[in-house]
Amino acid sequence: HLGQIDRDIFFIGSALAPEWHQGRRVLLSEINVRYGKRLVWVDPLTDAEKAVETELLPYYYQTSKVSWGHSDPTTYGYHSNRLFLAIGNGGFYFCNHFPGIEVLFEPGQHLATFTSSQDMLEGLERGLKDDREREKIRQVGFAHAQFNHTYLHRVPELLNCIEKRM
Repeated sequence: HLGQIDRDIFFIGSALAPEWHQGRRVLLSEINVRYGKRLVWVDPLTDAEKAVETELLPYYYQTSKVSWGHSDPTTYGYHSNRLFLAIGNGGFYFCNHFPGIEVLFEPGQHLATFTSSQDMLEGLERGLKDDREREKIRQVGFAHAQFNHTYLHRVPELLNCIEKRM
């Protein structure tokens, strides 16, 4: 950790796209109703003064109890880069379950996931209250990301994909 925990729930991302972010807007609204100012939401597209500098992201992920994320839940393997940024920078990541997540990370071991609004609210409550379990998942997830999901792993995969298309 770079510092002491100083925020409960952290989300960096937008909810502006009309269809793409509709589910995200609803879930963020539910989190905001229940947790209010305990949610630190930074939208770099609309809150330029609150935008987090890239070099500060590790600090935000490491000093938040829960780093929240939501991506398209229908496309196999699709996820935001937040998945790697949060876990790879030592944060406890809590996101919606998406098809193919098990190929990258094991839910309950490397990160926590939710499948519904109710599941999300219950999972947030567990994540905020159970320091021991949250820390265990954070540490195992970070080690897994450092061992399996760095640019040293991704660049050869990317080059292989390009080579196959040529």
